[in-house]
Amino acid sequence: MSCKQAFWIGIGTLLAAALAPACTHSLAFSDTSPIVITGTPPAPIAAPPAAAPQPKLTLPASPALPAEPKRVEVQQNQIVIHDKIQFELNKATIKPASYDLLDEIVTVVQNTPQIAHLSIEGHTDSTGNPAHNQRLSEQRAAAVQDYLVQHGISTDRVSSKGWGPNRPLADNATDAGRELNRRVELVILEQGPIVPTTGDPARTEPRLAPETRPAEGTEQAPSGGVL
Repeated sequence: MSCKQAFWIGIGTLLAAALAPACTHSLAFSDTSPIVITGTPPAPIAAPPAAAPQPKLTLPASPALPAEPKRVEVQQNQIVIHDKIQFELNKATIKPASYDLLDEIVTVVQNTPQIAHLSIEGHTDSTGNPAHNQRLSEQRAAAVQDYLVQHGISTDRVSSKGWGPNRPLADNATDAGRELNRRVELVILEQGPIVPTTGDPARTEPRLAPETRPAEGTEQAPSGGVL
């Protein structure tokens, strides 16, 4: 064996002896001081922003529809008509356009049993012959009476009368005044008691005010009209 070989064999033996303990024992750090981290730590991850609340869908409220005004009303000693009963020109023939209005009058009379007697009264303006106007007012009032009777109102509860131009409401010198004077009024002549639906059946209570008709020749509030 040469000297060079013997040298390397010796080095190998020493390395094997040095490494032998490392194969059978674990290494442990003997320094117990904490590890210090130098430098700036990274910023924490920000949480995602909360979603904005979605506004609730609010539908606009439907506007309340105004109550349709009544065309026929019972007021104290008369049935007021907020419309026109239309007749053929210079005749007592009722136009079909007024049939629904007359039907409403029938319904009101039927639903108001305390109306014991209703006077249907015709009026005209002062244009033309006074005698003709008187007859025309009587005939038109009678035509309305006939319609009510034919549609269910007892003949004992209605009568008719004509006043001609004798009870004007306005000045006959103007078109507007003559229009107001041509009319039909429904005057309650007699009021009967009504029987209440509850309580003592013998007790009766009138619902309408006592009759207060103006003296002949004085003005009255309009309750309807004719053409």
